Amino acid sequence: MTDRGANRTADPKFELLRGLKLPVSDYVIFGSVPMYVHGLRQEICDLDIVARRLAWQAVTSLGKPTSAPSGYGNMVELYDGELQFFDQWISSDWNVDELIDESSIVDGLPFAQLNQVFRSKLQMNRLRDQDDLRTLRLYYASH
Repeated sequence: MTDRGANRTADPKFELLRGLKLPVSDYVIFGSVPMYVHGLRQEICDLDIVARRLAWQAVTSLGKPTSAPSGYGNMVELYDGELQFFDQWISSDWNVDELIDESSIVDGLPFAQLNQVFRSKLQMNRLRDQDDLRTLRLYYASH
């Protein structure tokens, strides 16, 4: 299932993120994107990024924070929504510092662990999360 041959971080969205020159120690790429980077998804719509300290300060200087769709925390959208930055993740169950500190670096970018993606998708349990949950269950069953 994992596509190790493809350069998954060559997508233009990652180049937009790299261009911001944010401190890697202050953000993590979350949502479905870690699945994409591991070859468990074929496409992504945008990058969901959880940010703290200097990274959050930098993005709030570039865009105005609004309420996050989850109703928890704030969000800044850049590049017509291609990059969506959050200062919290979906509920008080999530510790931003742990999410960021436990990230995995791939091609110089920090990604959330797949187990965190699974937990997040279980918690949100939206219709659009069902395919990702099935894929992650198959992935874990084979590893």
